[in-house]
Amino acid sequence: MALFLPLLKKTKNTAYIIDSNIYAYWNKLGGPKSYLGLPTEAAKTVQSGNLRGIQQNFQNGTIFYSSKTGTHAIRGAIKTQFDHYGLNKPGFPTSDETKSADNGVWQTFQRGTFYWKSNTGAHLVANGFLTRYGQNGYEHGYLGYPTSDEYNDRGYSRQNFEHGRFWWNGFPNGSYSHYVQWAGQPNTHYCAPASGFMMMRNAGKWRAANGTNLSIDAMAAYMNTQWDGAHDDGIVNGLNNWLGRNAFQVHGYPDYNTLRYEVLHSFETDYAPMVLEHERRGGYHPNGHSNSTFSHAIVVDAYNTSNDSVLFDDPLASYGGAQKFWDHLGSFRQAYLLQSVDGDAPGIVSVK
Repeated sequence: MALFLPLLKKTKNTAYIIDSNIYAYWNKLGGPKSYLGLPTEAAKTVQSGNLRGIQQNFQNGTIFYSSKTGTHAIRGAIKTQFDHYGLNKPGFPTSDETKSADNGVWQTFQRGTFYWKSNTGAHLVANGFLTRYGQNGYEHGYLGYPTSDEYNDRGYSRQNFEHGRFWWNGFPNGSYSHYVQWAGQPNTHYCAPASGFMMMRNAGKWRAANGTNLSIDAMAAYMNTQWDGAHDDGIVNGLNNWLGRNAFQVHGYPDYNTLRYEVLHSFETDYAPMVLEHERRGGYHPNGHSNSTFSHAIVVDAYNTSNDSVLFDDPLASYGGAQKFWDHLGSFRQAYLLQSVDGDAPGIVSVK
């Protein structure tokens, strides 16, 4: 059913056809006094996929109706971005605009959700990106709001967020880097705290969830570090307690594919991973370490997919050696991540 609404424009009357569902919605908002204002054209039939509905433009937004999605208005930056795509990609709106974290808003559509915040703009998150975003808590999670729409990065789809990014169906070939600033451990058993300090400083986590200021000593306390160092569970718990969420996990004795994925995945999360490598007396020791048997924590800084080369930041360089050194991920795994020297599992500590 449609209604005719006569409107006064200067000295002549103009009649616009308004669908009854759209009229009921608009009238409930306040009609001409609502934020939408007056209609600027007649209601028209539109279609997205197999779904047919009604669209009507108003001075400050657009109302859509379909039997499957109901009646909802879009406006502002979300409407601008919606208009950029057209109806077919996002489909009909399935909710009204809803206020959310950090003074932002979201609005759901058939095939995705638009998010807006003043300093990030409006962006559509759809398909597998929306699934992964949801697994991380949507805008309430550590990723924050999207800062881009989906785009092509060296042959792979990618989308950026305030505190991370995703690639879809793999990672592009090339070089990746966290650009970690090196820090040296102050004694022989603070390698994990010093590595954790580098990781959190690089991610901008200068304070713990409870307000503790970032330092190597503070990280050592969080990791329950003893005279012989920190153990795997203490490292993971310490990092998670620092963030106030269950983010990090350890992959012990990782196969090559798991190790490589976690290294690449770290460039999605913006948290450089920690590698727990185990060295044996009489064997090769990276970066000129002493001929001893011990476990040691270092940070993955950069990775190149073309030749499997990996750059490590080594806090033990304060006792000699380079602050950063290159190796090959596969051969490094074979030498240092397959056997334990202290009962803890060698492996990689990374964000889920």
